[in-house]
Amino acid sequence: MTSFAQALKRLWARATVKVAGDAWEDALMARLVYIREIDDRIFLYFTTQGESFCLRDYSRSAHAPPSEVLRQKPGGHSATSIRKLAYGPGNLFLDPPAGAPDWKDFQFWHNHVLDLNKQHLKPSVGPNEQVGTGPEGKPSFTVSVMTAG
Repeated sequence: MTSFAQALKRLWARATVKVAGDAWEDALMARLVYIREIDDRIFLYFTTQGESFCLRDYSRSAHAPPSEVLRQKPGGHSATSIRKLAYGPGNLFLDPPAGAPDWKDFQFWHNHVLDLNKQHLKPSVGPNEQVGTGPEGKPSFTVSVMTAG
């Protein structure tokens, strides 16, 4: 990656707004992240304001508030450390769709997270399971494999 691309990536990950006087603080930002080290099954909704952050799981319900997976606590992760994890190998850091509603639109975010999970993540497969494929080679079912034992 070129130094320009790296600088652009850093700039985009840390959007700022001007407030009273010369003070600057991070704007409230929302992203969708897949971080294997936190949850290797799903995308999470990641909001930040400064170093404060919250990770929410919208995959469970389209009609109820999402569960909080992780929130900043003293001595724990910061928004910066979560971003670093999300930019790590095998993880993803995505912008929300243009014009997306706020986090309280449970049905929208539930459907969007499920779509991202289908699009970017492989289905979970246990040690005694195999994934079957349907048309176009996409995973369509999981079959338990019996072993002689």
